[in-house]
Amino acid sequence: MVAQDMFTANGKTLVGIPYSYNIELLWDGNNITSFIVNGVVEKVQLPGGGIFNPAGHTDLSATPYATFLTPDKGNPGNIDGFCAALAP
Repeated sequence: MVAQDMFTANGKTLVGIPYSYNIELLWDGNNITSFIVNGVVEKVQLPGGGIFNPAGHTDLSATPYATFLTPDKGNPGNIDGFCAALAP
């Protein structure tokens, strides 16, 4: 799957660079039993230079309120730079 995201906060906008990842959904016929995301989970050029590029493995079935931006295992990316770019 290929995706591109946009993030807006405090009158600032970051537009993501297209990236690809893999989603694995398993179900028992009625309910999703496993929801796993692997690969690059975001790619955003930061205004001060550098890229916010977390990548890894996220088990959304184990943590249903987790986000794609914070992999369970792998590289969390430059979270400080991402947050600073959207800070007031």
